[in-house]
Amino acid sequence: QNMTSSFNDIDIDIPVTNLTTLIPGDDSLYLGNLSESFIRRAVSRKKPFLLYLPFHTVHVRYIAVDPYASMYKKLNYTAQEVDYYGAITAMDVQVGRLRALLRELEIENNTIVWFASDNGPEHGTPGETNGLRGRKRDLTEGGIRVPGLLEWPAMVTGNRRVDTPIVSSDLLPTLLDIWKDKVPDDRPIDGCSALPIITGQSRERAAPIGFAYKVPRNFSSGDYHTAWIDNQYKIFAEYKNGKLSSSFLYDLTKDMAETTDLSQKFPDIAKKMVADMEMWRQSVMHSAEDEVGCYGIRH
Repeated sequence: QNMTSSFNDIDIDIPVTNLTTLIPGDDSLYLGNLSESFIRRAVSRKKPFLLYLPFHTVHVRYIAVDPYASMYKKLNYTAQEVDYYGAITAMDVQVGRLRALLRELEIENNTIVWFASDNGPEHGTPGETNGLRGRKRDLTEGGIRVPGLLEWPAMVTGNRRVDTPIVSSDLLPTLLDIWKDKVPDDRPIDGCSALPIITGQSRERAAPIGFAYKVPRNFSSGDYHTAWIDNQYKIFAEYKNGKLSSSFLYDLTKDMAETTDLSQKFPDIAKKMVADMEMWRQSVMHSAEDEVGCYGIRH
């Protein structure tokens, strides 16, 4: 078999003859090799490119190889920590390698490098949440708030910390904004452009962030959680048999650990945010049912 990844007319053929055969070396190294080939080919053809690189690290099962495993064995870490931190270091090396490649090819100034985890640390792993409640598969902040890094020398000069949350759903609107193109209006788009935040022109999101987990396809049954986050407040909600059973309001600017429910203190804010979240939930439900058009909040 052949797996082919393509963007425009840039193709990379990856022969896969036996998926049970081990590929020598760290898996991040393997992905780094493929990524370098892709970038070099795009540049040689003078083509713009979009590289989506989902490292496996540190999704379980993570295994560190030398020299990265030895680095942590010498420091008397546990066997699990050796594999965990060693695998992260191996990935870090590949990220550095690709950043160096951009400089070698003299395309670093007009290339955006965007790095982030997809969720909080897995339960039972050495990963830390810095005091945030919950972990992977939780919609409390420990499960969904992760560090992110962005490098774009042509637009962002100097180091800057941004506390405004940005979500992967913002990627499409952000790229369209950079290209000065319009966001499609024939479908729901959950995200918003992060360009004003990236350039420092704004410290606030233009639209809230919605999350839902363990949701049946039609949202009409089952037990699941949702979260709705604006620039200051967050609603965390629980559904039983498809119906809203409880909701909690948190001020993330003062209580990122989500220790104090403010829904009784600020009932109007809680009511408005729950209503907006319900509109978003209806929109997602219609999308899941393959209905055409936008419902509820349109950003």
